Amino acid sequence: MTQDTYYETSIKRNPTKGQIGVSYFLIAMIFISAFTIMIYFPFAGIPLAIVAAIAFYFIHYFYKRAIYLDFDYTMTNGELDIAKVMGGEKRKHLLTINCREGLIFMAPLNSPELKQYDQQKLKTYDCTSFQENVPVYCMIAKAAGDDGEKIRLYFEPDQEMMKEFHRLSPRNVKVL
Repeated sequence: MTQDTYYETSIKRNPTKGQIGVSYFLIAMIFISAFTIMIYFPFAGIPLAIVAAIAFYFIHYFYKRAIYLDFDYTMTNGELDIAKVMGGEKRKHLLTINCREGLIFMAPLNSPELKQYDQQKLKTYDCTSFQENVPVYCMIAKAAGDDGEKIRLYFEPDQEMMKEFHRLSPRNVKVL
């Protein structure tokens, strides 16, 4: 009789100061475009001002969804699933890795053992929070699926998840 394992954690990526500045710029453009058009074209400009304000509003809406991201790491019976949540609303499955069969190597980001993979052209997923003083790991693995392509994954597992990775593939996982 085997015991099922399940572990889940979430990482919140906060936007940078530059991304927040662009967001404020777009909000300002909504008001500036609407008021400028209404001042210079008082009668004919009102429909144009409404269209400009709506256009900037939609640009800001989609930009805001793109900069506020959460990443969910779910480990179920040796399979790592990673999902991206955009703007707290839309969840998108990114990838699945079977850690028993597909895990090639995993180590902290600054580990010298990762140098051999720097020259390889691999599809890269960055699922980190961009926060300082948080240990970032790099995983080289084969994605689960039909093609089984090799990928590079940057992510921030906590200690319990790292223990599970080490238990599943002790030779291929280097722990801090």
